[in-house]
Amino acid sequence: MALVQVYPLSQGNDSSGAPLAASSSTIKILVVDGPTLSSYGSPDLISYLQGKSNTQVTTETLAPGGSLTNDPSQYDVVFVLELDGNLTTADKSKFQQLINRGGRIIGLGEHSGFPNQNAAISDLSAFLGGSITITSTNDTGASYNNGGGVINLANNDVLDGVTEWKTAASATLEVDDSNTTVLIVDDVNRILVADQRLSNGRLTVWADIDAIVGNDFTASNKI
Repeated sequence: MALVQVYPLSQGNDSSGAPLAASSSTIKILVVDGPTLSSYGSPDLISYLQGKSNTQVTTETLAPGGSLTNDPSQYDVVFVLELDGNLTTADKSKFQQLINRGGRIIGLGEHSGFPNQNAAISDLSAFLGGSITITSTNDTGASYNNGGGVINLANNDVLDGVTEWKTAASATLEVDDSNTTVLIVDDVNRILVADQRLSNGRLTVWADIDAIVGNDFTASNKI
């Protein structure tokens, strides 16, 4: 199971307006996190991504109120993990450029004990014209394991081969149903992972980072 289906992006348009082919088969990935939780989740994700033969992975820990050193618009996919505060308008505009180019943004939240981190993902979603919000008032309340209950998993290509979802206490998502593909829910239909098409790209949000921590992340039948 691939974490997400991503491909190298076109390198602009030719004189007729047609997209140029990607200049490389390498997928350029940027992982951005905040200092509070930079040692939790990010190392496992980075190790996983670096282990793929066709990826070039750049990492950055962003201080609250700071500006990104790396330009998100120059990557194929950007992971945003638990920032300690909202991105600057200038940086969010670069994420908009990434989406316009056809890139993918993946945001990961936490349980209600980290409202600032969740708000940063929700704020970026709104700036991009999305409608995925991580709510810090409706946690799942306990560890969650669907135990192979595929009824919790959407039947689509994104989750092809996945049969199990496992996380600790998780935040949940609120979405606009008209523009959202819900990927994973819990047993009472609280949304845990959702995806939206925005402009030419996609925004995917996971309500909780624990699904990418440790052995549960790398198992072949799990996310």
